[in-house]
Amino acid sequence: MSQSRKFRSESLLLIAALVWGFGFVGQRAAMSHLGPHAFNAIRFAVASLTLLPLALIDFRNSANVSLGVQAHPRFVSSGVLAGVVLFLSLALQQMGMVHVTAGKAAFITGLYVVLVPLLGLFVQQLPSFGNWCGAVLATFGLFLISVKEGFTFAQGDLVIFCAALAGAVHVILTGIYGALFRPFKFAWIQFVICSVISAVCALLLEETSTAAVLASWLPILYTGTVSVGLGYTLQVLGQRSTPASHAAVILSLESVVAAFAGWLILGETFSARGVAGCALMLGGLIVSQLCGRRVARSGAKSICAV
Repeated sequence: MSQSRKFRSESLLLIAALVWGFGFVGQRAAMSHLGPHAFNAIRFAVASLTLLPLALIDFRNSANVSLGVQAHPRFVSSGVLAGVVLFLSLALQQMGMVHVTAGKAAFITGLYVVLVPLLGLFVQQLPSFGNWCGAVLATFGLFLISVKEGFTFAQGDLVIFCAALAGAVHVILTGIYGALFRPFKFAWIQFVICSVISAVCALLLEETSTAAVLASWLPILYTGTVSVGLGYTLQVLGQRSTPASHAAVILSLESVVAAFAGWLILGETFSARGVAGCALMLGGLIVSQLCGRRVARSGAKSICAV
């Protein structure tokens, strides 16, 4: 892989982390009016509409290649699987936060930075020593940023951990399928699936009014077009050329950006402990970057025509 391609891919992942981090401000604003499922249903629908023109171009280009028709069933099943896992990650995190503080939930969710290289062993993706060191440093940094009180077992801890596990699986799937299929249509089908499942859950479990949606139109628009539409699409594009374990370290910087955005926009406190945590996470990224990578792919070739 050329250095320029490697730099471009990792830059896209870094931008995704920046976008997601600032998106937390919009999420907090919208959640004061909407339930989590309704909020996810609407913002992923907005993301689907935003990405639709680019997805249609990908679908049209696929139709002009024989492989596109033959691999269509596999594409649909892969996109549906990724969309379901993405929904589970978001829904379980929100369910667990009912019983767990936000800081503790952020830490447990962020454990995907360690879970990704562990799960990668099952799909023959072998992280380098640098990846492991970077993941451990990022985890300690995330602990300092997120956990402010005694770390005791709570009712929602297992639920949040399941959310982290689902998030790690989603990173693995994105790394595998993002290299097999055209990126925009793969990202688009995830958005559609996540929106549909969230809408069904909202209808069954929540009460949503038109007034609540209108009151949240700005956060919905921002998180739908930027956090989801841009952020998750950049993740797909970036992971086409970046090992999942290394991508997880870069994406974990979302927590650093979220803490900074909370301080800058919402006036939240940013202690010396938080600064130390940010430094550790940045150190983890540098270690992961400089120590090199040794990755054994699962043998799948990039089929850009699909």
